[in-house]
Amino acid sequence: MKPQCIIPWIYLEIFPEGTVTPCCSNEFPLGNIKTTSLEEIWNGEKMNQFRLSLFAKNLPSSCQCCIDTEKLGNQSLREKYNNFFSSSFSSVADNTNEDGSLKTILFKGWDFKVSNKCNFKCRMCGPRLSSSFTGVIQEHAKDLNIDQFVDNNIDHFELIEFAGGETLLMDEQYELLEKLINRGRTDVELWYNTNMSVLSYKGKNVLDYWNKWNPDKLTIFASIDEIGDRAEYIRKGTRWEIVDKNLRTIANQKFKRHVNTVVSCLNVFRLPEIIEHLTDIGYIDQRFGYSNFDLILVDGATESGFLAIGVLPPKFKLQTKQKLISFINDYNLEHTVDISGKFIHILEILSGEFNIKSFYNFLTKNIDMDKKRNEILVKVIPEFKEVIKEYKTIRWVLQSVSLV
Repeated sequence: MKPQCIIPWIYLEIFPEGTVTPCCSNEFPLGNIKTTSLEEIWNGEKMNQFRLSLFAKNLPSSCQCCIDTEKLGNQSLREKYNNFFSSSFSSVADNTNEDGSLKTILFKGWDFKVSNKCNFKCRMCGPRLSSSFTGVIQEHAKDLNIDQFVDNNIDHFELIEFAGGETLLMDEQYELLEKLINRGRTDVELWYNTNMSVLSYKGKNVLDYWNKWNPDKLTIFASIDEIGDRAEYIRKGTRWEIVDKNLRTIANQKFKRHVNTVVSCLNVFRLPEIIEHLTDIGYIDQRFGYSNFDLILVDGATESGFLAIGVLPPKFKLQTKQKLISFINDYNLEHTVDISGKFIHILEILSGEFNIKSFYNFLTKNIDMDKKRNEILVKVIPEFKEVIKEYKTIRWVLQSVSLV
C-alpha cells in the first residue's frame, strides 16, 4: 500500500495566520492551529479522508497544482518530496489506520512559515505573506507551541524549509538554528527562501549559523525578479545595491545556491538581462551547470493573475519570444549547457492568443497600485510606453495618470 504523495504523513505546512493545509500549493484547509490543536487537525476527519484519497489511482482535485505542473513536464512538489522522503514510504502501511488516521504522529519535514513578517511589498504578493501591506504581523509560533513541537520532532527532522514573510527577520528562525546546533542536528537539510535584503538581524549574522552546516545540506533560494530600479518597482522595499551585495557574498560561500524568479508581464522580456547579471556576479556558475535558477510563472487564475505574461499584446509577445530564443541559444553555446527546458512553457504562452480585456485589466489594476505606491509603470519600465499607445481603446486609462 503506497500513496501517491508522502507529504500528508510526515510534512507540516502551516500558513502564518495558522491555517494548516496539506502542502503550500494545496489550498485545502484542514483546520487552524489557533482554534484546534495540531494533533486534532492531523488526525481529524478532513486529513484522514485526504490521506485515503491518495491511495486512489488518480490524485484528488485539490492537488490540481501538481497535476497541472506534471502535465507540463515539470517537477511538481509531489514528485520533489516523494523523491526526498523516498525511504518514508516503507512505514506508511504500518502507521496508517483504516480510517486514514496515523498511529504515531511524526514529522520529518516542516515548512517554517511561522510569520508573515516581511520588509517587502511585492506586486504579486499580499498581506497573508507580507506584513508590509497592512502593518499587521500574523504569527502562530505560540499557538503551535513551537518550543515543544521542536523538542518532540528534532531527532526526526530530515528537511526544514524556511519561508515567510522574510525568514531572516524572524527571531524564531535564529532560535531554531541554535537548537539544531546545540542538539548536533546540523545534518538536517535546510532550504531557505529569502529576498536577500538582510544577512544580519539584531546583531546576529546568519552566515555564522549557516557556516556550521554541511554545505551540501544547505540551499539558499534567492527570490530575484529583476535588477536595479526595476527590482525596486516589482518588489517594493528592495534596495538593489544591498541585495546585489548580499548576492555576491552568497556567491562566495560553499553551500548550495539557487534563484527563484517569478515571471510576469513586468519582467518576462528582461529574463536575459537578469540571468546574465546573476551569471556575471558568479551566483549562477559552472559549479551548478549554469542551471541553478527556476522560472516560476504567475498563475493567471490567482489574485495576482493580472500580471500573467499572457496579457501582453501579440507584437510584444513575438518580440519577447524571439529575444528569449536568441538568448537561450547564445547562453547554451557560451556555457556549454542546455537551459531551454526552463523556458518551454514561457515560450508556449508567448505564442498564445491575445485578449484585450486581460490587457486592460492589467493596466487598470497596475495603475491603481502605482497610485497607492506613488510610482509610474512607464518611467521604470519604458518598454511599456509604446506598447500601451498602440491600443486606442485604453487611451483614457493613460490620460488619467498623465502618461500620454
